[in-house]
Order: sequence, then structure tokens, then C-alpha cells
Amino acid sequence: MSKEAKDVDGQMSLFDMMNGASGSQASDKPSGYKMAGSDEILSAIDNLMGSSSAEEADDTEEDGLPYEETPPAPDLTTMDVKKFHIPEDDDVVEIIYEEGDLVSPIYASDREFVVLSQKDRMVLVQDPKSKDTHEMALADLKRVHHYGLIFDMDGTLWDSSEAVAASWTEVLSRYPETEGQVITPADVQAVMGQTMTDIQKHFGFSSQIMKECMTYENAYLEEHGAVLYPQLAETLQKLSNLMPLYIVSNCQKGYIEAFLKWSGLEKHFKDHLCFGDNNKGKDRNIKKIAKYHSLTDYFYVGDIENDYNATVAAGGTFIYASYGFGEAPLAEYRIDSIAELPDLMKDILDQE
Repeated sequence: MSKEAKDVDGQMSLFDMMNGASGSQASDKPSGYKMAGSDEILSAIDNLMGSSSAEEADDTEEDGLPYEETPPAPDLTTMDVKKFHIPEDDDVVEIIYEEGDLVSPIYASDREFVVLSQKDRMVLVQDPKSKDTHEMALADLKRVHHYGLIFDMDGTLWDSSEAVAASWTEVLSRYPETEGQVITPADVQAVMGQTMTDIQKHFGFSSQIMKECMTYENAYLEEHGAVLYPQLAETLQKLSNLMPLYIVSNCQKGYIEAFLKWSGLEKHFKDHLCFGDNNKGKDRNIKKIAKYHSLTDYFYVGDIENDYNATVAAGGTFIYASYGFGEAPLAEYRIDSIAELPDLMKDILDQE
């Protein structure tokens, strides 16, 4: 993964900010000081402001109770919220929150504020530079969305089955126990999406043969390439203008790099991760990419049911690429060509 995580050492809590502490100073918090996590903060804010979806809206009115019966306003001055942010073109306050050891990126703006005080559902914020203060309603608080689009490789971005079959057959010809064995594109497609460990078991290869197949496959693909799906380059260009793009695959280390180098598409992707990098399954690596890049809303594009299952397990939204190698009958979204994806993503974002 790329080394882009933010270092939060030296960050101030709101209590520190309110008392003029410097970034490296630690304050003695008063008795009763409560540290709240991002889930608690966002949940409280969602309950106060309503929500943008029917599913979330149902959570704001338990047992049919009206909005006025929601819990008391959360005291933001006692929460470990780092900063508030007011976009120039909107009156909505965006909350910048801490999650684990990562802090969500603060988008460029001339108006960044910290909380000074709160009375019920009104907060007093101050511009730390000009010292100007502004009073605004707590109900204006809004969750910050950091979107990301994560791609599978085989059956989604390209079809490498013919090239992989050719490279593996060449490797098998070098060993007496597999000499004469031919791997077909259909054989490769049948195991696409599985980890290298599972593929080795499927074919019954020795560890040495499997290792050589993977190594030679990477070199072969970097030189000869494979079949890119139609309009891939222009589609990725459009998508990268909407949100950052990533790749997560169950492939061996070096496979994604071979694809990016041969295709010349590396500039469109912010990061990538695979089973060969850390021996973690697809669901774990989707989560890892999302957390590392502070994604609050992320979509995974894949072509088989295992991709769907991994996405659901990782808390993402799945988009089924029907032109690939498998089925995903439970997918909420479907595309019949990669070129359909930009319009679909625009429609999804418009609904947010």
C-alpha cells in the first residue's frame, strides 16, 4: 500500500484547543471528561438531524416516537472531535472525526472552525485565525462522506485467462510430473477470484510448481498483456474525476503491478492490495483499503458471488460486473459493460 496515512501525533482534543494548548501539549482533562468515538458521534448527529436514506430514517423514530422524543443533544465540547469545517458554498457544517489512528482528511477551505461552547442544540464556533465566532444550530451538522471505488481484477478490468493458461502450460512442460499437461483458458476462468492457496489445491500442483507459475505469469503478463475490457481507459478517467479508485484482488504479489505497467493505467489508481501482499482474504483487504484511506462510503466492482460476499462482509456496496466470469444474484447494482459505470456512480451519488 502507498504510505499516505496521516500521523495524528500532536493533534489536540477540543478541550486542548479551547484552552490554548499547543499541538504537542497534553491537558489534564476535568473530572467527568468523556472521550467519544466516531461511531458515537456520528450516531448522535444522525439522530439529531434526521438522515438521507429511508433505512437510516427508520432509526430516528423508535416505536413511532416523534423527533422531539429523541435523546438530549450530545455535548460536542466533551467529545474528541478535532475540527468543524464549513464549505464556502454551503451553510452545512461538516464534522471532521477521528477513527482509530486515522483522521479524516480536511478538505481545502478558508473557513475552518473549532467548537468553543454549546447550549442545548446550538454551538458556538470560532475561526482560529481571525478569532471570529459564529453561532449555529446543531441540527446543521452533517456526516462527511469520503467515497471510494474499489475494483476486482479478472473479469472486471481485464480477461487474462488465455495469457495465464499459456504461461502456466509453459511452466508445466519444464517438470517431468506435469510434462504434457495443458492448462486451458476455461481452466483458469474456473478458479478466477480464488486465492493462490486454493488454486494450488485445485490443480494439485507442488509448492515449487505453483511458485514458478506465479512468477512466470507476472513476467509474461508484463510483456504480453491481456484483453482489456472495451473503453476501459476512458471509463477510468471519468471515474477518477468522481472519486479515488483502488484495486483489491486475491491474486499473487506482482500481478496487479504487471497489469498497471503493461496497460499504462497506473495513474488512475490511488492504491492497491492483494492476497499475495499480506495473505489476507478479499474482505479483510477491502476493509484495510477503506480504513487506510478514511473511506466512509465505498463500492466494490466484481464479477462473482465471492466478490459480493467479501464486499458485504467488509461493509461496502457491491456492483456486479455481469460481463465477467460468474454470477452474483444478490447484487443491488449491475453493469453489463465497464463503460456503464460512470453513469451508475453519478446516479448513486445523486441519491446520497
